[in-house]
Amino acid sequence: MSNDIPWHDRFRLKPKNEQADLIKEIGTYLMSRQRLGCEVRLYWMGEFFGELFVNPDGTLNRVRTFTTYETLGWYPDFISIENLKLDELGH
Repeated sequence: MSNDIPWHDRFRLKPKNEQADLIKEIGTYLMSRQRLGCEVRLYWMGEFFGELFVNPDGTLNRVRTFTTYETLGWYPDFISIENLKLDELGH
């Protein structure tokens, strides 16, 4: 794949399990929360955020990514994100 394609777009083309592996391997873990019966783990991927929705039995339910500061919702109320490069996200 061409490096002209933004990292987030290249990431999203990968299968869900490969996305989850990359998030766990290279992402910076920020926090967890509970939602819809899953543990939702938030990671910073350098240019975007990734969430892993993990079922109670430990299996992966869903992967979600986002690139805008507004999508963080209430997360900034619970974590310090000053050191992240949020200028890339339009903060």
